[in-house]
Amino acid sequence: MQTNWLHTFVVAAAHEHFHRAAEVLFISQPTVTGHIRQLETSLGCELFSKRGRGIYLTEEGRLFLPKAKDMLALLDDGVQELRNYKEGYEETFTIAVSPVVADTRLAPWLREYRRRVSQRVRFNVLVRESEIIGQLVAEGAADLGLSRMAALQQQVENLPLYTEAVRCIAPHDGGDAESSPPVTLADCVQTMPLLTGNHPEYWTPLLEMLHHRFTGLQMMEVSQIHITKRFVEEGLGFSFLPSSAVRRELLEGRVLDIPTKELPSFKTTTYAVFRQNDTRSKQLGDYFHSLG
Repeated sequence: MQTNWLHTFVVAAAHEHFHRAAEVLFISQPTVTGHIRQLETSLGCELFSKRGRGIYLTEEGRLFLPKAKDMLALLDDGVQELRNYKEGYEETFTIAVSPVVADTRLAPWLREYRRRVSQRVRFNVLVRESEIIGQLVAEGAADLGLSRMAALQQQVENLPLYTEAVRCIAPHDGGDAESSPPVTLADCVQTMPLLTGNHPEYWTPLLEMLHHRFTGLQMMEVSQIHITKRFVEEGLGFSFLPSSAVRRELLEGRVLDIPTKELPSFKTTTYAVFRQNDTRSKQLGDYFHSLG
């Protein structure tokens, strides 16, 4: 039984079509068919039956599918462990991290970990939206999540890492900070759209308060924080963003910090997400928490 037979079987089962499996695997359809036939001969049973132009798993195929996945995963783990050993690593962490946390905090955290704790740990970093990080951790695709929202999956735990203020930023008007009149939140509402949708938690209550306080509020949804900042710099609108995400732009004078006395202060929390009883990942989350 060869590994490529198992891989072809798993892909064919997922797509229920030999031709689609061939496209995914970048091999010919006859090769896919050959792999399946050889695997069936090795096992002494049929794994697929035909359904029109497609295929579906037989009872034997459904029984064997999770075993095939386990065998491939075990092989991958073994190869990775051997590769780590040859490269001098003792263990591997896969971190799923939101774009803004990756851009602002993760690099100094990893640098400090390597300096103070160990250089024999391989870190694999998956940059993903916060909405899916909890699921990635729950499914085992990531050991630790760094998310801008608490995960809701029952099999994971959330550790608050840090809380920060939400700042209102607007395009720089070109005026002098000492002599020019300050730009107010009302000025922003009256002259430009509000760029929303770039954070998973605070926008719903924030928009309710803005609609209650101001009339004629126009909005533009921009899902990514780094694009939001760029749009603000280009004068396309104003927005509310976590302090850490706009610290550099404010220091360099590329955007304005708009006072929001009309509104209560909003804060946002970043969480470490890990599976229950996963002490190794919890320890890494605790270490990141200690760095703040």
